[in-house]
Amino acid sequence: MPTFQVVAPCHKDSVLNSAFASDYGDLMSNDRIDVWIYGHSHTNIDAEIGGTKVLSNQMGYVFQNEHLMNGFDSGKYENKEDFFRDWHSFNPMETRWFHVASSIYMERRAIRFTDRKYTRFVVSNYSSYVSDNNEYYNDEWCRETSIKALEYSVNGRSVPPLETMTIRQYCKYFRIAHEVYESFYRNLPVSKYNQTEQTYGPNELHDVAYYNRMKFAKIDEQYDIDSPDDFIWFAKDHYGELGLSCLNIFASDTERSGWVIVVSNSYSANAGLAIEVATALYKSGVPLIIHDADKLLKILEEEDYVRLVPYSYHNYMGYQEEGSVYELPWEYECSEDSGSSLTAEQYKEIVSFAEWQEEERVKVD
Repeated sequence: MPTFQVVAPCHKDSVLNSAFASDYGDLMSNDRIDVWIYGHSHTNIDAEIGGTKVLSNQMGYVFQNEHLMNGFDSGKYENKEDFFRDWHSFNPMETRWFHVASSIYMERRAIRFTDRKYTRFVVSNYSSYVSDNNEYYNDEWCRETSIKALEYSVNGRSVPPLETMTIRQYCKYFRIAHEVYESFYRNLPVSKYNQTEQTYGPNELHDVAYYNRMKFAKIDEQYDIDSPDDFIWFAKDHYGELGLSCLNIFASDTERSGWVIVVSNSYSANAGLAIEVATALYKSGVPLIIHDADKLLKILEEEDYVRLVPYSYHNYMGYQEEGSVYELPWEYECSEDSGSSLTAEQYKEIVSFAEWQEEERVKVD
């Protein structure tokens, strides 16, 4: 979407809005573009910005009846035959089998349709998009996008690299990544971190001001934020680290013939966060490289082993073949108490399934 004005009201505070929509009001100002036709949002909202008509007529998921609720206008086809020809081109299978499971929890009722690997859609009497506190809910649909992003990186596929990189450009992608980081660790909706224009200043400096706030910096006073040369001077030390996570988002022109954004994660404990950050950047449309994408893909597809380690805090992904690690507690720490991470039964089950390495015998010389 070329503007946040066409984001559906139910998604206004989503942590992934920056991955779905961008602000291209400057391109649409002064009647430079007559019509901008967009898609991907499954919701049809028209607008007019600076003389540019912003239009959409998306059918959405027919099996979720989105075409009946999202403002889709079938009359924009000349006849019914054209409509069904178009529909069948995107939905070629006449029959598709799903596994159906129902669930009941307190007042909640849900029917989940899966292919026994991924959840395809859910029918329920409550919203699965936000929690009771209006917080973002990371459902299975995001898993499929994450797998696609990782597969693209493993296979060296990406949108064309950018010709140049400036501080202003980079700050946009840093903000997308950092908002996911904040939401991931603090379990709060991204709206808690989206400050008002009074805090961040004018829209054209929003991303730069966000970076200044998160990094306690004043880069717009130190550098020319639109200068490719100044970006080189700026891009040093830990300029792209998200907090103190050792998860870095940086721009590189050495891995491709042009500029790409790189997601580089160090700690095994941050594998899940790295996947979510990479997914948000992938959805933003930026040329992207994800380090250790093969390991992260195995984790997501549940094809990876989990290494049991005594201490996981500073465990780097390069320490072992496995991408995932788990800090197994001592047996005496496991109980039925609410403060215990595992029950004694769960502990014994993990131990029984584990493949244990041989102990090295200590010999006295």
